[in-house]
Amino acid sequence: MRIGFIGCGAMGGAIARGAVAAGLVDGGQMLLYDSYLPSAEALAGELGAQVASGAADVAGGADLLVLAVKPNVIEAVLADVASHLDQTLVVSIAAGIPLARLEAASRAGGSGEVARVVRAMPNLAASVGQAMTGLALGTRVSEPEAEPVRALFEAVGRVAMVPESLFSPFVAMAGSSPAFALEYADSLARAGVAAGLTKRAALEYAAQAMRGAAELLLSELDKQGGRSAADLIDAVCSPGGTTVAGMMALDGAGFRAATEAAVAATIARDRELAG
Repeated sequence: MRIGFIGCGAMGGAIARGAVAAGLVDGGQMLLYDSYLPSAEALAGELGAQVASGAADVAGGADLLVLAVKPNVIEAVLADVASHLDQTLVVSIAAGIPLARLEAASRAGGSGEVARVVRAMPNLAASVGQAMTGLALGTRVSEPEAEPVRALFEAVGRVAMVPESLFSPFVAMAGSSPAFALEYADSLARAGVAAGLTKRAALEYAAQAMRGAAELLLSELDKQGGRSAADLIDAVCSPGGTTVAGMMALDGAGFRAATEAAVAATIARDRELAG
């Protein structure tokens, strides 16, 4: 399988590196193009991939094409390469652009039949192999046909099939929430500094605690009848102890309400961008 990337920035590069590191493909099976040529050349040099002379060359030479470009240009890029797609499986990672618009763009530049398109939403943690990626399938792609896409994103983390009607909530849960989690980590660290810790030490303690909590919760979710997040909180909160005092302070300061408001605002904005 030959994989092509149009766009070799942070996210495109992370996915390409993950695919090679996982042994899904070797660099020689990868075609790269970026409008900023040094980005493609640097990634190609790192992975042993080939740099294409243009987007159409990538589209024409790939079995699986990843469009890792900005949302404001993806429809134009897709229309430009549509006549070269034939049976190519196309993956868009552009936030806020629904399948209907992607398929319309592919029809506009091709033979009149829409391309085989999958919409993907990875997150920042793809760069360390810990992304949570949602996949929504276009009208011409079945779930078995999407297996190469699933495999590609499993190389950089976990993958879920998500109906597009629920993609905006997924964006809030997994696409935007790393920023919320990092804000929480920074807030913990600032409080630690106020108590006498160095900022770096406080961040390390908080980050490892967050990693451990996430791994613990995932391990429970992977079990039949595993404990919920609320169950795990109860296990930490000894009667009259330090953790329950902190939890009561969070509740009093509106932590849950603020989190719910952040999720609602993210969903509303994603739906607004979709048009």
